[in-house]
Amino acid sequence: MNKFIYEYVQHKGGLMSGLRKRKKSEVRRQILEVAGEMFRTRGYERTTINQIARKADIGTGTLYNYFSSKDELFLHLFFCPPDDLETRLSAIKKDTGLGVADAVIEVCNAYLDAASLEELEAYRELCREVFAVCMKDLDKHKEFIEMDFRFIEQLSSLLEFFKKKGLLAESFNPVDGAEIIYGIFMAQMMIFLVNSNMPYRLMEEKIGRQVRLFFADEIRIRHRQYPGE
Repeated sequence: MNKFIYEYVQHKGGLMSGLRKRKKSEVRRQILEVAGEMFRTRGYERTTINQIARKADIGTGTLYNYFSSKDELFLHLFFCPPDDLETRLSAIKKDTGLGVADAVIEVCNAYLDAASLEELEAYRELCREVFAVCMKDLDKHKEFIEMDFRFIEQLSSLLEFFKKKGLLAESFNPVDGAEIIYGIFMAQMMIFLVNSNMPYRLMEEKIGRQVRLFFADEIRIRHRQYPGE
């Protein structure tokens, strides 16, 4: 009898745990959906956490259980969250067919994966607004800065991985390389934001070309070090 009760309680607990997870997932999806719509229609600065919570039909405190700030909400909507990017990085490292440049380009593309290409102009305008808001008070918008530093760290980790595999010169500095790639990425992102005629895919292509150009030189350096290879 005791065994039956124990198994029933365990089964019931498992069902309740599954329901709670599904409920949390549904609330999270609803928050992101509402926030995305409000950012696009009202703009970033005019949208508040209280408004998002009200439209999502949840309490403001509940919303903060999922996202710590409006900045974090925006980043999850329009850029690849760091933890998701970490998962992509792990998959990229396991792909033995990828060269250094291809792997880095995949990471850069993944970072922008969340962008809505169907609403490109709204996305462009929204990013312009957020960038302008951040420049007014960087200390108030630390999530954006921290995400950029995390992106550089992840690029550096990937380059260190390839260096250990012997695919980059011994003198190659992964941190310097990551910062240069980040510079390429941000330069093209800025050009995309200020040039309304620039297609999103062109930005991706230019990032890819410039990353390949950077690594073409690194490969030549390595072959000068090891001319017999």
